[in-house]
Amino acid sequence: MQQKIEQSTDVLKAIISPVMHEGDVKWPPREPDTLKLMEKEISRREQEGQLDEGFLSEVSAQLRQVSVIFSLLF
Repeated sequence: MQQKIEQSTDVLKAIISPVMHEGDVKWPPREPDTLKLMEKEISRREQEGQLDEGFLSEVSAQLRQVSVIFSLLF
């Protein structure tokens, strides 16, 4: 389970890495070059089969965990 979460996290980091190189992170990204890089990475990951139902399930689980932690803290 932990390995799947780490793999999903790595995929997400790779997808948003162009945004992280902009300096001040603004979300959603608006720079056309940044968006193109992100789209390229998403396409590559889809072709490699990394953005399947399992990936989406892991990301959803991570979001639920973060949501629970925030609700406990605030």
